[in-house]
Amino acid sequence: MVEFMGNAVMKFRVLSCVLAAALCFGGLIGCSGSSGETSLADTGSVEQSDEAAKAAEEAKRAEEEALAKAEADRKAAEEAAAKAEADRKAAEEAAAQAEAEKKAAEEEAARVEAERKAAEEAAKAEAEEKARQEAAAAEAAAEAQAQAEAQAEDTNGYTVYITETGKKYHSGGCRHVKKSKIAIDINDARAQGYEPCSVCNP
Repeated sequence: MVEFMGNAVMKFRVLSCVLAAALCFGGLIGCSGSSGETSLADTGSVEQSDEAAKAAEEAKRAEEEALAKAEADRKAAEEAAAKAEADRKAAEEAAAQAEAEKKAAEEEAARVEAERKAAEEAAKAEAEEKARQEAAAAEAAAEAQAQAEAQAEDTNGYTVYITETGKKYHSGGCRHVKKSKIAIDINDARAQGYEPCSVCNP
């Protein structure tokens, strides 16, 4: 009986060990399977994480490129605006210079015109003064000649003709003395108040 009990206990212990080993082996298989599944899940997570990181990196790079392009566009726009402003200022300066040159040319033309008019007026005044002086000189010369002729007539006297009714003395061929012709010395005719005929001007 005791031996039977001893064998049963031994068998029980062996069975327990076998069962424990089987359970342990199954646990190991389960652990191993679970570990494999976990490893695969972990691998998938790592791959997804890598893809997300790559996508984030690409998004960041694209954002940086977009920002760089926007900055370049902004700088280009600023440079274009600055160039347009410079061109506008240059155009305004050129227009102002052209206006100044135009005014200077107009002023110069006005000055030249004023000088021309002044020269014309001076020349005209000079010509008028010269003509006046010449006329005065001619008048003086004529008066001097007349005085000389009068003096010569006064001293040399010559014959003129008067009429019975007229108050003029004439030369011999004057038409006014055809009907009445009285010879008289010119000095005597003048002394008697006779004047020279305007037709024959003796």
